[in-house]
Amino acid sequence: MRVSFLARRTVAAAAGLTAALALTAASPASAAPAASGPDDCYSGWVCFWPEANFGGKMEAYQNPQIHSCDSVPSGTVRSIVNRDDQDWTVSQSWICNGYSKKVYSGEVNADLGDQYGYWK
Repeated sequence: MRVSFLARRTVAAAAGLTAALALTAASPASAAPAASGPDDCYSGWVCFWPEANFGGKMEAYQNPQIHSCDSVPSGTVRSIVNRDDQDWTVSQSWICNGYSKKVYSGEVNADLGDQYGYWK
């Protein structure tokens, strides 16, 4: 049986593609999750990270409205970016009194110094 030139070329191209995909899948850079930082927090958002220096998964509120004391979306916050047009307060108390910290509009804070679990 005679195989045409086009058929041989198609098989060779498919083998090359399979090898390239195998190398790409094994690459650590392609498997690593994308990091997030202050630049990923857009205008009108308040963004929270559970670890200092914007470590962990970013959680965000888009265009938040004034509300009563509520838990932060990530459970705890250690880094925060406030791109909203109003000031917010983070607190260690579920009623947002006692130990708390004001986060001003436009503030970018890589380390609040403590873990906070609530905000208003």
